[in-house]
Amino acid sequence: MNPVLGQKESDKATHPAVESFLLAGQRLIWLLKWCVIALVLVLGFALAAVHVLARTTYMPSEKVFVAQLYTDDIWWHPTDKAYAKVLLREAMAAGEVKAQYRLARDYEKEKNYTEAFPLHQDLALKGFTASQTRLGLMYMDGRGVSQNTAVAIRWLKSAAAQGDATAHYFIGWIYLGELPDMPQDLAQAMQWFQSSAYLGDGQARDVMARFYATGKGVPEDLDLAMRWAKSSLDAGYGEATKTIELIQTIRAEKGQKK
Repeated sequence: MNPVLGQKESDKATHPAVESFLLAGQRLIWLLKWCVIALVLVLGFALAAVHVLARTTYMPSEKVFVAQLYTDDIWWHPTDKAYAKVLLREAMAAGEVKAQYRLARDYEKEKNYTEAFPLHQDLALKGFTASQTRLGLMYMDGRGVSQNTAVAIRWLKSAAAQGDATAHYFIGWIYLGELPDMPQDLAQAMQWFQSSAYLGDGQARDVMARFYATGKGVPEDLDLAMRWAKSSLDAGYGEATKTIELIQTIRAEKGQKK
């Protein structure tokens, strides 16, 4: 048998299989393309429906969702912060607590503390934990209200009693003695930072690491400091890398192994 002829016949025999494979690939690409188009259309119709519901009904959750779309600077959605506030106030009038808190936080981001303060105060008096924390911070910094350390602590402790890690952290910060009418109390500060850290606050864990690294308020313990610093990093607090570097520097100066 002629070997060249045999090779040609073999090539011809494989052609139908290759063509079938290519055809299947083209069909798969076509199917995927139309699946993407269908998904975009479905999402578009769903988004349009939510917009209609937010504009024409008394459904507060939809109003909050659409307001978020208008304020979060999403690349595929227009921004209209003024209209977002209209939607939030409508949802707030319908009794939606999340709308009121969102509106207050939006005013804070705009540094409009005069508008933010009464919204947080109203929610705080009703026992809303996040607003109690925000109100405490506003009293602490004198934003939207006269600075008052005692009132700040009262609101922060109210939120802390409900397990708010951020409130625990800032109470610790206050006890460092950085505010008017508040002497330094490192033991109290350490207690509040520690409770915040155990509740999962990454920044509080970083503070704990620095306390143990420098021996501030506690005996120096570089191993424990490193554990706290790595725990802070695991909790998403990126600045903990600087604390790790500090601990490594202190170890090097003391001639200790890493």
